[in-house]
Amino acid sequence: MSKTNPGLRSFYTYSDSKRDFSLHMKDICEYFKISFYGVSSINLFADYFENFAKSRGLYLKRTMLGGFSKRIVLEYMGTSLDRDIPVAMVTWNNRNRNLSRHWVTITGLYNENGKNLIVASNWGEKRTYDFDEWYDSFSLYKGIVSFDLL
Repeated sequence: MSKTNPGLRSFYTYSDSKRDFSLHMKDICEYFKISFYGVSSINLFADYFENFAKSRGLYLKRTMLGGFSKRIVLEYMGTSLDRDIPVAMVTWNNRNRNLSRHWVTITGLYNENGKNLIVASNWGEKRTYDFDEWYDSFSLYKGIVSFDLL
């Protein structure tokens, strides 16, 4: 999205290779204080991420959800993605091991045969997950956040 959104160009300055994406993630991690439990809340993640963006000359402001119903979450993600703004998603525990104890970046959302699917960057790869399964499954903590460019 940094390549298609002129306001975000300074955010990601590497090529699209997996190696370079890893370097980008290393840059981001310098701004995160990761505890034994990782980055355990939306607000903490947002604080760290806003600081990283500031280091790249970008000023971001988190946009928080006004509830956590399925409809509200889908609308929130859709609104952000329609503006070319990715959404960060965290899950502490989930039956889908690829999403458990982990943050991913959501870059797409669509409905196929009545299922809401999300496209995410996870471990440097583009993957598709069943949003309804994620939302409906038990987790001690899960959340999403996106940011507006100031």
